[in-house]
Amino acid sequence: MKSIYIILISIALFAYNNAHAQRNLTLHSLKNTPQSMQVNPAFRPKTNVFISLPVIGFESFSCTNNGFALNQLFTADATDSLILNNKDDFFSNMPKNGYVNFQMQNLLLGFGWKWKKNYYSFDITNNFNYEFDYTSDWVKFLFQGNGGSLLGQRANFDGLGLQISDYIAYGIGYNREINDKLVVGGKLKILSGISNVRTKNTTFGLTTGSDGLSFALDGSANVNTSNSAVFFDSTKTDAQKMTSFTNSISKFGNFGLAIDLGATYQLNEKIALNASVIDLGFINWSSGIKNYQIKPFNYAFNGIDVGSYLKDTSNVLTTMTDSIKNIFKQTEDNTKYTSALATKFYIGGTYKLNKYFDLGGLWYNEIVRSTYRPALVISSTVHVKSWLSATINYGMYARAYNNLGFGLSLRGGPIQFFVLTDNLLALPIFNMYGSRAASASFGLNLLIGKGKKPDATPSVQ
Repeated sequence: MKSIYIILISIALFAYNNAHAQRNLTLHSLKNTPQSMQVNPAFRPKTNVFISLPVIGFESFSCTNNGFALNQLFTADATDSLILNNKDDFFSNMPKNGYVNFQMQNLLLGFGWKWKKNYYSFDITNNFNYEFDYTSDWVKFLFQGNGGSLLGQRANFDGLGLQISDYIAYGIGYNREINDKLVVGGKLKILSGISNVRTKNTTFGLTTGSDGLSFALDGSANVNTSNSAVFFDSTKTDAQKMTSFTNSISKFGNFGLAIDLGATYQLNEKIALNASVIDLGFINWSSGIKNYQIKPFNYAFNGIDVGSYLKDTSNVLTTMTDSIKNIFKQTEDNTKYTSALATKFYIGGTYKLNKYFDLGGLWYNEIVRSTYRPALVISSTVHVKSWLSATINYGMYARAYNNLGFGLSLRGGPIQFFVLTDNLLALPIFNMYGSRAASASFGLNLLIGKGKKPDATPSVQ
């Protein structure tokens, strides 16, 4: 019964994340928005001055589960009733190590201006990232318990963990036209960490004996937290908890740095190339630190002596509890630690069909805790003067091939509105439960001045 509760909670969490959503692959081809500088600091807005309105300037959400879609969790039995999917092909098609990732980006303030061949920008952004890492054996254990196909072997939970971070980035951006073909750009980000939870070096396993009655549990783990344990401190009031948060942000108690680098090159009248490195940086966590270490342990359970249990139940249970306490040894400390940001690499190009249409390609790469996560996108974009741009793309990522992206930018006078998604099919009206990734972004900008015409700026075609 406990396993069923865990499954329901996991499904609820994933469904909640799908209800919010983002990925910024489509933003890469919607280059007439100032926010495109988020993916390449060498991209240039089609305006002399822009102001991203506070709070609604850029809101972006995304969720990805690279292991399975929700509609794969259940299958129909002989009576057409839905049951948990225990078929071998469901587990064999899962990666050995999977993840559920939710990201949120909120632009609190942003503006930029052009001066001669230079473009300057400044923004303040809140960045939130949640990731749960799991193994295929962990999912199998939730569905089958410690029996089934895991009987007589070690269920591998190595790498099971949680990564949560929230930080504010203060970005100072600059790009320059070197000549008619080349534009280079960069952004320096000063980071203020709000809170963090991360697990490291987790090794957990459960081995069930062939008799189905005995089992052995082994493992170890390290957990680092910053400004998180305070929420569970009953000695502090809510006001004191909030004060510790605000002090950490305003005084840069968790200080970090990051840089973005980018370039665009107009190869000829038809072909433009671009490349960028985003979020190359770190945060030093030193505020509200609470670290936990679970020492390596091995616990073997060989069953209960029924006679002793019937004679004195409380004594048997007490003995078991004491044994477990002696095996699970935990230490705590307040040592500062450093975490790296998830660094992203974009390599792209466009081919100009005519005055209105472009074809594009993008190779996206992300490195998360030494894990490589790629994506490949092909796109088509239409420009109608300065008031309308629309793009559609097809993407392959998160072990999924049903990602159809769409973006739209509309300008009326000085107001520009844009909306985009990396996967239209994840919307409820299409195939939300059959998608592994979902995303949505939108925003409003004030644009002042026309800048150069779209066909005269190589870096954004």
